Amino acid sequence: MFKSAYQRSVHNVDRLTARPWWSLEETTYLPFFSKLERNWKKIRDEAMAILKIQDKTVGFQDEAETLVQKGDWKQFDLFVR
Repeated sequence: MFKSAYQRSVHNVDRLTARPWWSLEETTYLPFFSKLERNWKKIRDEAMAILKIQDKTVGFQDEAETLVQKGDWKQFDLFVR
């Protein structure tokens, strides 16, 4: 039994409503995302430096979920599990 047809998860949170997007103020992550927004250029520059690494065991990896039909897509996992 799910609380909402749009929020089909075993990890439902009572205070959240089923909708595609919440404002930052409605989450507990406002400080975190504000810091990301302030530092996006630094994060981009660090990612571009990692992308240039030739060692395939570190850095960006090929897209893992086979969602790409054409092109060369890479991913860099910041958080895993």
